[in-house]
Amino acid sequence: APNRRRFSVAHELGHYQIPWHDSPQYQTQATDIDNPSPSAPIEREANEFAACLLMPRADAVVHLATHEPSLKSISAVAQDRYHVSLTAAVLRYVELTDCQCALFATQEGRIKWSARSPAFADVFVRHLGPNLSPSSVAGQWWDRHRKPTGPVLLDGENWLNDYRIPDDRPLYEECIRLGDYGLALSLVWPEDEIDWHDLGDDEDDEHDLLPSERWM
Repeated sequence: APNRRRFSVAHELGHYQIPWHDSPQYQTQATDIDNPSPSAPIEREANEFAACLLMPRADAVVHLATHEPSLKSISAVAQDRYHVSLTAAVLRYVELTDCQCALFATQEGRIKWSARSPAFADVFVRHLGPNLSPSSVAGQWWDRHRKPTGPVLLDGENWLNDYRIPDDRPLYEECIRLGDYGLALSLVWPEDEIDWHDLGDDEDDEHDLLPSERWM
């Protein structure tokens, strides 16, 4: 797709511009593009470079991050303003928004990678790999090929793995299938904002680090 190719070109430009990316031992894999957890650190840096180049912070904070969580709204901005893939735009949204939300990419009924917004960074989410909850929208798609719909309200235990939050805490999930790549994206967010003062001061989870801002 043209929008994905545009991000790929910006990714490769990042390798060219970043001085310590001149080692011949690294080769970009297709799965490294639009992925917050690629195969090597330099691939993550190239993705960050591409995101900052195509969706500059000053512009994205105004035209992207101010939206309420919505794959439909983010997709429109991705297509009309930035000409990037939905995956790239949602990842940039999750990085910059003030909303509490998380993005999950699933494949064949399992979590492939995830990312959390800064306001959601203290919440423990489901780990990579295990089977999805059959009650989640993505789980229903992979298990019974039920077509993903708009935002669905469900119990938080479908995506969260945090003993501090009741299992039945309402959570919205919006899911879309990326047919060309065998993935489904799920954007999830709480119905009501979670008050961190009620959760304690436990240490954050180790995985799903948010992108750095070094390429601002």
